[in-house]
Amino acid sequence: MLIAGACTSVTVGGSGSPGSLSIISGDLRLRFNSPVNVYLRKVDDTPLGIFKNRVRVPPGAHVLLVDCEVDGADGTSRYILNVTTIAGVDYQLQAVLASGNRRCSAVEMVETPH
Repeated sequence: MLIAGACTSVTVGGSGSPGSLSIISGDLRLRFNSPVNVYLRKVDDTPLGIFKNRVRVPPGAHVLLVDCEVDGADGTSRYILNVTTIAGVDYQLQAVLASGNRRCSAVEMVETPH
C-alpha cells in the first residue's frame, strides 16, 4: 500500500483549472508480477522521476518518451509519441504486442472513462 501511495503525478506545461487538464498515465515502476509494463519517462521537456507514473497536461500537442517492457523479452523498447490531448479527457498508455506477445511493437494512448 505504501508503494502505490508513493507514485504521484506532476503538472507539465503550465497550470489550468482541474477540468481543463488531461491526465496521461503509465504503469507504476514498482509493479510486481506484471508481464507487460509501459513507463512514462518524459513529457515535452520534463523528465519524470521513478515515482511519477502520470502527468497532468493542458490540451494540445505533447511529445512523450515511453519505455515498454515485456517479461522474457530482450531489453526495453523505447518510443517517442507525438500526441494531442483534449481538455478534461484522461488517457492511459498501453502496449501493442507483437505476434506471440513476446515484445512490444508499439505503444498507444487510449482514452480512459471517468
